Amino acid sequence: MVPSTLGQKDADSDTVRWFSSTYAIYTEEHNLELGTVGGLRDDDKTHLAEMKDMLKKNWDVSSRAPAIDMSNWLLAHGHRMKYREMVSELSENGDLSLSEDDFMKKYAENKNSYRYQAIYQAYHTYGDKALDAWDYVRELKLLGQSYDCGYISLQERLDQSLPVARKMQSEFDSWSELYQSYVYGYRFWNRTGDIEKAMNASYYQGNVDILSMEEKDEVSDHSLTEKYKLGNYHIKLSNTWRGPGTR
Repeated sequence: MVPSTLGQKDADSDTVRWFSSTYAIYTEEHNLELGTVGGLRDDDKTHLAEMKDMLKKNWDVSSRAPAIDMSNWLLAHGHRMKYREMVSELSENGDLSLSEDDFMKKYAENKNSYRYQAIYQAYHTYGDKALDAWDYVRELKLLGQSYDCGYISLQERLDQSLPVARKMQSEFDSWSELYQSYVYGYRFWNRTGDIEKAMNASYYQGNVDILSMEEKDEVSDHSLTEKYKLGNYHIKLSNTWRGPGTR
């Protein structure tokens, strides 16, 4: 474990729980612990081994340096930059002004038609920022899991997460909006429509739709909000781990 002057008590705050809530769908799906810094309890050795394997397989992260490099890539580029490039091209040739049916007819034979549909729907929902949460949520998740695996310190995890979280909170107005951006990004990443990943996207989308109805009080209970342990989206995100003089 990378040394840090902070302890677990410093991670016990609404702000840090907000960080973890950004990837609650992922945490719950993979049977990890909701509300924790990275998804693990201190004694969870089984999931720790699985998390290390996943970080190596999906991110090529197995130590501090690649964890920092990948974090920097997500902050500077991620997939949102490619999305914006494609949106610019599609806007210039007038394709994004088409109806969705006509747009999809044009790209139906394209091997990346699944991605093009995601681009169209994302753009007409959130414009240029539509994939921002996809990158930023993965950034917070990567930081949390890199901490759990001992690659970065708790101080680094929390310090680097705060500006990212504030950016997301300023761009999206609710948990469901943030998650919707994440789903658009997931679909953009799954450009060819791999069946298993497409099924995952459908599962995520279903949860986003339910959560949106709960937020609008269109359903009688708020079981998904409670299941994901989601708190107030609009809390003031502040440095709660350094003492009153630095908050």
